[in-house]
Amino acid sequence: MPAATSEPAPTRTGCAPPTSTASWRPAGRASRSEQYAALATRDQIAANDYNLNIPRYVDTFEAEEQIDIRAVNAEIAALESQLADVNRAWPPTFGSWGCDTC
Repeated sequence: MPAATSEPAPTRTGCAPPTSTASWRPAGRASRSEQYAALATRDQIAANDYNLNIPRYVDTFEAEEQIDIRAVNAEIAALESQLADVNRAWPPTFGSWGCDTC
């Protein structure tokens, strides 16, 4: 039998159970938990052959940012033009530094 100690047992003072997850969420903000969790009914679970995989009950789709291909191609052309200008300007610069093999 263990010896009795004079130390009090640890308590959980000040730790009230949460009443709602919405109580801590900032007003006007959507919950990201909607992409990761859902409360499924027994009928939904039975309709899914008792498969509890999250994608069966939660829409995890995130829309991708649209890319303007014409703008990207224009940026690439501008960068290639700048690179050509730099490549034309560099050989004389290297030669003035005494670097004949650069």
